[in-house]
Amino acid sequence: MGKPVSFPPLDDTHNAALIVTVWIGGRRVPLSYQHLLSGGFAGAGFDISVITVMSHPLPAVVQILSALASVTRCRIVASLRDTERSVSSLVKILQLRPSDISNHLAVLRAAGIVSTTRHGRCVLYRLTDRCAPLFQTMWDRLELGSDTTLAADAWRAAGGS
Repeated sequence: MGKPVSFPPLDDTHNAALIVTVWIGGRRVPLSYQHLLSGGFAGAGFDISVITVMSHPLPAVVQILSALASVTRCRIVASLRDTERSVSSLVKILQLRPSDISNHLAVLRAAGIVSTTRHGRCVLYRLTDRCAPLFQTMWDRLELGSDTTLAADAWRAAGGS
């Protein structure tokens, strides 16, 4: 059996959006936090080995969703799902102008979705630790891997022309 899990209490600032990912028998299962708190697993014989609880206050959720209200920004997020990338790398993958990519990255950065690391003159963008699980769950639940535009972006990211 997995380790006992304790859950932090919710307060007024963390009542809007809560993503809970539970690993059960080697599978990641997204659940509502309330379902988990209500004892939905009591006596069910599940082995809960790892749990990640991620909460966002309502204003942060609105800012994240507003930032994602663009196909281009969603494509950028999908391109950053597994690795960090530079603007020039994103230009190659998304086939957009560098200024357009930079403007979209600024919106994503302001929303706390991406962060940067500087290596000399090169700036690399990556999903923030607080948002990466959110996007992985969204990717899995919405089956975004079957989208033709995202598939073409992934092909170019893997070295396709």
